[in-house]
Amino acid sequence: MVLEMSVSDVRAKRRVLVLLHELGWSAESGSVRTAHPFSIVVNDVPDADLATLRRVIATADPGATTIGITRPVAAVAA
Repeated sequence: MVLEMSVSDVRAKRRVLVLLHELGWSAESGSVRTAHPFSIVVNDVPDADLATLRRVIATADPGATTIGITRPVAAVAA
């Protein structure tokens, strides 16, 4: 699934992206749902890791909020 979150500011965005890449996640800047300037997208998140990933981001930036969670169409059909 894809997790989209917004963070507090540009420094938090940089800090979260670096942390996620260090932990091996495929994360990028931007969002398909909103034009929020401080949004990030984390791709290929297994269901079992979603809560942990959200906690990691919230620890790095307590002001982070979830924009959306998108499941691939194939996963929804299964």
